[in-house]
Amino acid sequence: MDKLYIHRLFLMPAVCGLCLGVAASCSLSDWHGDNGSGEEVRLFAQIGEADTRMNGNTWEGGERIGVLADNGQRKVYTVENASGSMVAEDEPFIWEGDEFGLKAWYPYTDGTIDLTDQSAAAGHYGCDLLYSEAVATDSRSVNFQFSHQMTCVWWMLQNAPEYTPEEIANAQVYFYGYGSVSNADGKISPVGKEDRRISTYRLSDNTGQAMMVPGEVWDKPLIEVVIGGDTYLYTPTHGNDTDNRNTGILKPNTMQQYYLQISREQLTVSMESVAWGGSETVGEDAVKDSRFKVNIPEEVFGLEDYYVKGVDENGYILSAADGFSVTYRESEPSGGLYYDGLCDRNRTANTDAGTVTFSFTDVRSDISLSHTLEYMEVGYYFYNDGTYGPDYDVEKTVGVIFGIGKHSTDDVSLYYGNISEIHGYVVALSDEDPEDGSAGFQWRSGNADMTKEPGDPEYGVGDGKTTAYIGYAGTQYLIGKAAAAGDGNAVPAASASVAKNDDAPITGTSGWYLPSRTQLLDIAVLGSKTLNGYSAMDGMYWTSSFDNNGTNAYVVVFGDGAIANETFYIGSDTQQKVRTILTF
Repeated sequence: MDKLYIHRLFLMPAVCGLCLGVAASCSLSDWHGDNGSGEEVRLFAQIGEADTRMNGNTWEGGERIGVLADNGQRKVYTVENASGSMVAEDEPFIWEGDEFGLKAWYPYTDGTIDLTDQSAAAGHYGCDLLYSEAVATDSRSVNFQFSHQMTCVWWMLQNAPEYTPEEIANAQVYFYGYGSVSNADGKISPVGKEDRRISTYRLSDNTGQAMMVPGEVWDKPLIEVVIGGDTYLYTPTHGNDTDNRNTGILKPNTMQQYYLQISREQLTVSMESVAWGGSETVGEDAVKDSRFKVNIPEEVFGLEDYYVKGVDENGYILSAADGFSVTYRESEPSGGLYYDGLCDRNRTANTDAGTVTFSFTDVRSDISLSHTLEYMEVGYYFYNDGTYGPDYDVEKTVGVIFGIGKHSTDDVSLYYGNISEIHGYVVALSDEDPEDGSAGFQWRSGNADMTKEPGDPEYGVGDGKTTAYIGYAGTQYLIGKAAAAGDGNAVPAASASVAKNDDAPITGTSGWYLPSRTQLLDIAVLGSKTLNGYSAMDGMYWTSSFDNNGTNAYVVVFGDGAIANETFYIGSDTQQKVRTILTF
């Protein structure tokens, strides 16, 4: 395996009277005239060897750095020039006779930082978030030694024998993760969900890289390769992590090298995890950090009978593994706590006391909490009036929520005006029953022309490599093809979902439809849950996805709610099960 040489960004310490690494000489008198109080504390950020800045191994000048003192003073400094000297934009820090701690971070911004478009150098390197801590002493000079807060994911398309050199050079490689972060006071907090598509900065015809938020990404799509009209998707699982490289863990201050090979219509991935500035292997302790902090706003700590456990007086989480919990009196039965960050969440209710407790464990980043009156979780029941909740109602319950929020590949425009926004996705309680009592539905019956053209749903996607939440548009496409053929029975599997809407779609929803293969695969998230009235999926199920003229169509095979095997297509004239979903 080729060895990649990686530079490390580091800030060289400046020594009074010597000023190492700076071309011009300087002396203590340049900074202050005596040892009394009231003098400015000078800050320095000097860069040695690095290729993470736009100008190679030096600051360009003009970069804004935020600095926070432990007494609460917050100031913004600007890097003056390549020497790394920092100038306060307003009043500088002043030495008053006592040591004090400082935290510095780059880049300074009041808003969030978008991570999704890193295709250009400026966008890519602008996502390299740096952080440092230091102490101001009576020397009145502070030298920040920054470390990277993000994970730099580097990829090499190492082998793709079925594709031409031109196709390899034009291949697009994307990563999936959090689409933006806030960087307040130098502590990164991911924003939104970790299913956003992130473009990468191309280094050569077959290599590139991107900055990503650290954390665990097991069992979630991570890498997408689009090459020669084909799309490949890699999801790290413990099963395919055969060399124990922990391909599903993104470590901070780390360069993770993903080597991609496409052969026999399959994408395989191997990974090397190295320190950002060298080739040594990074241990698992790099992922653990018991000093994560939780931001609990007034809307949460102001709840009735609010109580928090596992957090100190400064908001730091005492144990990353054990996490923390918030308990309060639930006066709004549908309400709850959302969070931004990396952790596991569990909700328990004490019916007798009228309280609810949210536990957040295995914390892997700073956490921000918020309260909502329309709280939901995967596994909540969906009712026939368009509402949802944790309690099963035999008269009202029609499905179970398997996805929360808008999937990154979905858009309200795909629903032809039937809904104005997307809150989540619901799977029906049970399979559809064929009227003739047969074992299932054919996907296609008759000779309706299913040949796809540019612009049709999932056009150009082959070999089961679907990635989109496009089941509604796919179902309407199939129904339209049947109508064009003058044969209402031409697509029985899709027609079964239309029949389910005969009594009019549930208010605020798309109505029931045949899921795309990607959507159907995601229903496996319910496999570990015990749910009243819900029949776990078992057997082979049709999807609305296919890659040719309809001779074969895509399926997903379940075994007691979990994915049973990798079979993805079968003859469309066979009888298979149908389980419908809806978007709300």
